[in-house]
Amino acid sequence: TNPSAITIDSAGNIYTTNAGSSNVSKITPGGTSTILGTTGTTPVGITVDSAGNVYTANQGSSNVSKITPGGTSTILGTTGTNPSAITVDSAGNVYTANDGSFNVSKITPGGTSTILAATGINPLAIAVDSVGNLYTANWNPSNVSKITPTVTNGLPDIFPAPPEKPSAPTAVVGSPGSGTATVTVAANPISAAFGTPSSYTITATQDASKQCVVTSPTTSCSVSGLTVATAYTFTARANLNGWQTAASAPSAAVTPAATPMPSNVFTVSKAKAKITGASIVLTTTTKVPGAGKIVQTATAKQGAKVTMRCRAAKTAAGAATYTLTCKIGKAGRAALRKAKMTLTVTTTFTPTGGEKASKTQTVKLVRRR
Repeated sequence: TNPSAITIDSAGNIYTTNAGSSNVSKITPGGTSTILGTTGTTPVGITVDSAGNVYTANQGSSNVSKITPGGTSTILGTTGTNPSAITVDSAGNVYTANDGSFNVSKITPGGTSTILAATGINPLAIAVDSVGNLYTANWNPSNVSKITPTVTNGLPDIFPAPPEKPSAPTAVVGSPGSGTATVTVAANPISAAFGTPSSYTITATQDASKQCVVTSPTTSCSVSGLTVATAYTFTARANLNGWQTAASAPSAAVTPAATPMPSNVFTVSKAKAKITGASIVLTTTTKVPGAGKIVQTATAKQGAKVTMRCRAAKTAAGAATYTLTCKIGKAGRAALRKAKMTLTVTTTFTPTGGEKASKTQTVKLVRRR
């Protein structure tokens, strides 16, 4: 309700602050709209950082909300009175122009809030340049205020251009059955301003909630909770001295496979054949470890020709032993009158959400009239 400000991230997603409903909408490049998260009261300013975190200036509650890409919303810190606009620098510091108190607030990534400097009357817009200077557009006196950064330990409090992003992760290996992929990153070049990366954050491109951290001196980590049989790629962000770089290019794709089913949890008894004058009936008992579909087929081969003689299927509601009856009709019975028959009986179990397994046995039928 009542969208009051708008921003866009590097992936083309659009975000609006909704002053009437105190939340943020996200609209994908394809036009899908969702509520990303809630905010403080009456959000009227919005910005997004390089990691995809969204920040809002909440005029009614005089504070700043932070919403992660996954939709987790927190109050990052307080501001001066009635913040009307917001921006973020490359180090993750957030700044608001405070319309009611004629000043600028600074909130660090850790949530420490200070009044940075005074401005002209009624500052309604704010921006930061590449070297850390802040500017506010002041409504009433019709002018612009400039606030220069202070210097600490030889570096400005508002940092300059960011370090280079790391190269794409390599050696992505899926772990069968566990929904896990191990990702390796190459060393990131040392930044003159920010030093050597202390760690790398690895994120699944298809699901930003699936992450792991590579911490020096290790070079890889494992992302868990992945969906079996789904392809994933991964990006890396280097973490240096409180700084996180932009995301790397995506890795090669990997598809976690299901665990092969242990032979002792899926068993099939020896098929028993009952032969009458009109038909042949094969009976087996099949033990399965859980819900799924059981299918049994019996085929006979004569020369190069393979003939399907019967098929039976049963739905397993859970772990149990099930009886399957496969009936060979008149044509098969007639064939047995002419010559003995060797059947290949294949029983396949496909678990719900897992990898199928099969058991095959041979049944020899003696010629009968």
